[in-house]
Amino acid sequence: MPRRLAPDIGDTFMMASLRSLPARLLGQMSLLRRDPERFGRNVLQFTNPALFEQRLIDVMNPRPMHVTVAPGGTAHLNILNPALTPEGMTGGPNTIINLALRIARLGVPVRLVTTVETSRMDRGWFRAHAAQLLGEPAPPDVPIVSAADAGQPLIVSPQDVFVATHWTTAQQLKPVLPRMAVRRFFYLLQEYEAAFHPWSSNYALALETYGLDFLPIFNEALLADYMLGQPEGRLSDPGLRAAATIFEPAIEERLFHPPAEARSGAPRLLFYARPSNSR
Repeated sequence: MPRRLAPDIGDTFMMASLRSLPARLLGQMSLLRRDPERFGRNVLQFTNPALFEQRLIDVMNPRPMHVTVAPGGTAHLNILNPALTPEGMTGGPNTIINLALRIARLGVPVRLVTTVETSRMDRGWFRAHAAQLLGEPAPPDVPIVSAADAGQPLIVSPQDVFVATHWTTAQQLKPVLPRMAVRRFFYLLQEYEAAFHPWSSNYALALETYGLDFLPIFNEALLADYMLGQPEGRLSDPGLRAAATIFEPAIEERLFHPPAEARSGAPRLLFYARPSNSR
């Protein structure tokens, strides 16, 4: 009677992999429903490994802003935003654009500065979008420039002033400030961004920006009250509270308003979560 041979380690591993395949496929199907963006990243490492590697960013070495400081020229208020694209126009970027255009209407020489490489922006789309935000034609003399191209660095005057609008732009700005006459920057704070991340390098880098030398601009008094009570960085400094600028979100009250019976009593908060942020 022939002797049955024990399967080798390779066969055992293969059988275990095949048995676990249905569970893994179900897990990926669940991920597709729960977090399509993460599912897409998982698939990309198999469908286009080169692009997958290209998109892996070392957060400890964030993409730099490419800036050349040159004496002379007009000093600008440079308002930073990672990118200005139609698909990126959520509440935060729309507020940044709205604020920039309203400052420009006061006669301040404003520039919108993008800090990551994107495809060429459609200027016609931007003018129409800006007019929709303002409810009237936008100021025609607000340039949109890039600080993302090492081959064509953004020329700034030593007297230029910057507005960071996201913790990543504050990190990008940090190595530029020592070359400027004004080393303090404005920081538009629309969220407590450190809370977007679990304990990680991103969490630590976001927290670090609250210790930099900035003047805060808060989108909403409720956020200001919360953040100015936190212990991180300079947030608990009484001088920071005294220097803070606070405005309320622009809400179209004809469309978004509480029912009459809810106008009195305790305030209520609406919470939401982004599928792409693990919190």
